[in-house]
Amino acid sequence: MIQGAIVGLGRWGRSLVEASRGHERLKIVRAVEPDLTVAQNFCDQHRLALTDDLNAVLADPAIDAILLATPHSLHPAQSTGRSSFRQSSKRTSRRPSAHV
Repeated sequence: MIQGAIVGLGRWGRSLVEASRGHERLKIVRAVEPDLTVAQNFCDQHRLALTDDLNAVLADPAIDAILLATPHSLHPAQSTGRSSFRQSSKRTSRRPSAHV
């Protein structure tokens, strides 16, 4: 089972969490969101550990994959925030996500 984290809990992030429920190979267990107050209820309902610290999630050895549900303009900074991110075990497959 792939243990994942979602970054961004706007409309799209919440949709991804809902879509992953019951998935046989992916379980989203953590969420990163700067507005903790707004996201807390959703995270409680979906049993997600909530933080506003992306680096903490990147450093978490229990997280196998990170899903970015943030504006595209933020993706380069988020994916290169740690030099080892692209080479780490967080990247479990080169296949499109539909095959995961």
